[in-house]
Amino acid sequence: MLPWSGSTQDEDTYAPMDLFDYLGVIGSLKDAGQTQEQIGNVIGWSEDKVKRYGMLLGSISDTNLELAKSSQTGRVTNEVTNVTFTEGWFRDILKLDPTNQELIINKYISGNGKLKGSALKNKVDKLTMYENMVEYPTNHTSI
Repeated sequence: MLPWSGSTQDEDTYAPMDLFDYLGVIGSLKDAGQTQEQIGNVIGWSEDKVKRYGMLLGSISDTNLELAKSSQTGRVTNEVTNVTFTEGWFRDILKLDPTNQELIINKYISGNGKLKGSALKNKVDKLTMYENMVEYPTNHTSI
């Protein structure tokens, strides 16, 4: 079985691959010079799906991905946390700067995965507005 064929397993455990496993495979294959189409063929995904996952690698800092990974369901016991990060969840925070991405990731973790949907969108919109207000004077000399 290929290491990216849908599970991570050793002789004592079995777990389906999660977001972070796939990000690792996509990153490795991309670093090896594979195109999105070729990566999709290797892991059985569409080129578009590979592209969406690949966007996370360029838009979410390694530190923030590691923070999320350290709390992912299936990687830690439920006594530690019970959250599942998905590509779609991360897509909602892509436009935030790394500091605010970290803030949202921590809120998602501390809230046991309840920050999603419209509540997530509202928080992201508020933070984006704040980021834009902070940047406004440096972008406009007419003030």
